[in-house]
Amino acid sequence: MEVVVVVAVAVAVMVVMLAVAVVVVTVGLIVGVVVVKVGVRVVQVAVMVMVLAMVVVTVGVMVGLVVEVAMGGGGGDDNDDCGDVAAAAMVIVMIRWW
Repeated sequence: MEVVVVVAVAVAVMVVMLAVAVVVVTVGLIVGVVVVKVGVRVVQVAVMVMVLAMVVVTVGVMVGLVVEVAMGGGGGDDNDDCGDVAAAAMVIVMIRWW
């Protein structure tokens, strides 16, 4: 039963993040190209970085949820930090790599 909840939450998180990503990318393209008149290449790189960040954070959250359920912390918030820490670490690594 808990696995179903984890999958449902993970899917919901991904859908929300994708929606946010679409809005941010659209606004970013309009502002970047029309207002600032930056090159298309700059916008492409920014979009790639953001999409990577979304994927990394989503994976981090899913891993955190799975770990939490595996550790039996389904009801409490005691293990929530696992996903947050994993996501933050991955984002930091990604930023350094870029």
